[in-house]
Amino acid sequence: MNRETKRAMARQQRTATEQGERLAEFRREQAVRQRETIQAAPRRRGLGGMRTFLGEVVAELRKVVWPSRRTVAGYTLVVLVFVSAITLIIFGLDWLFGKAVLQLFT
Repeated sequence: MNRETKRAMARQQRTATEQGERLAEFRREQAVRQRETIQAAPRRRGLGGMRTFLGEVVAELRKVVWPSRRTVAGYTLVVLVFVSAITLIIFGLDWLFGKAVLQLFT
């Protein structure tokens, strides 16, 4: 092992140690922030929590971009045509295989 390899290994070890220390510090800070958040948020009891939940649901639904009636009708038509086509294909194949099996065994 030459001098350059030893120096590279020492640098790599120092970097790994520094990264481990930074990660440990980040986790400590994250745990402190999480504890502060938990302590800061008051616990609601009874219907107050349900009311808050429903209010948030309504707020989120207002953000949704709803499709127009024409778009929904178009998508519905596409789905119905596709399902009908696949149904016909499966029916046709089933009928053909049924006829083939009957011809084979009779």
